Amino acid sequence: MKFKLLVLSLLLLSASLFSSNYSESFKIAEKMYNDGLYDESISEFSKVVQNAPTSFEAEKSIIYIGQSYENEGKYLKAIKYYQQLLDGYPSSLLRDKAIYKLINIYYQREDFSKVIKLSRNLFKSYPKTK
Repeated sequence: MKFKLLVLSLLLLSASLFSSNYSESFKIAEKMYNDGLYDESISEFSKVVQNAPTSFEAEKSIIYIGQSYENEGKYLKAIKYYQQLLDGYPSSLLRDKAIYKLINIYYQREDFSKVIKLSRNLFKSYPKTK
């Protein structure tokens, strides 16, 4: 019985440490992003995605990674991450943001067929999006 309690306590402790680790990594990455340290923030955000792939922080991290690449002018890499959110997180609350970001990139690249397709998808799926 004592052994079971010890194992349970260790599991709860490790879960708590894991939760605070990825949460802390997210805060550090967000600070780096806000300071314009995009390469460094990409590395930290990637750790969040790797260590807690089902968390909302992972979804936000993927958006931040895309934005970091976009800010660096690396549009193909940004597209990859926005698309990763759409493909890997079908129930994400950030899907409309990812679609909007893709629309903007494709517009800048003058790929108007993708702009039209994604715009229709955005307005159909998210009619209240502004």
